Amino acid sequence: MKKLYCILLISAFCLVGCGNPDSSDPSTSATESDTSIESSTSETQTTITSSSSGFSFTAPNGTEISMHQEASGVLSKLGEPKSYLEAPSCAFQDGIDKIYSYQSFTLTSYEKDGKDFIYDVYFNDDTVTTKEGIYIGCTIDKVKETYGEDYKEESGMYTYTKEGTRLMFLTQENIVTSIEYSGLTE
Repeated sequence: MKKLYCILLISAFCLVGCGNPDSSDPSTSATESDTSIESSTSETQTTITSSSSGFSFTAPNGTEISMHQEASGVLSKLGEPKSYLEAPSCAFQDGIDKIYSYQSFTLTSYEKDGKDFIYDVYFNDDTVTTKEGIYIGCTIDKVKETYGEDYKEESGMYTYTKEGTRLMFLTQENIVTSIEYSGLTE
């Protein structure tokens, strides 16, 4: 049952990438120091904003994971995943998402110009924390105390945005039930 819940939750987070971000929100716009990667098809264009100063995750083995960084070095440091899956990308038109499941987190990458880049990290359980010490099971009050009041809340999902990245906390009855890092697309 827990695995089914995790799969459904991951699928829901992937679908979040299908929506159009609020381009009028200044916190999601690129700055001059950001690096942009553009992917275009005949119908759509996706711009990926990357910045080394956005939210990042440190894996249990000490590997630093930033959104939109090249995946090959990260994947080699993380070692063999428990499972691997490819699925059509919702966020990146005509692309394939590559989903790597490790013991305590799941990492998703996308392909651009023959290289894979990190797009998303999802916590599978409470054995991992954010750099600031937040984990599944914390209260939303602890999240707010740690990350501040500059968030968007919708249906129990608290989203913090920082230089090309999002850090999202899903809550139920004021308890964090899910944590996800993702890169912004425009």
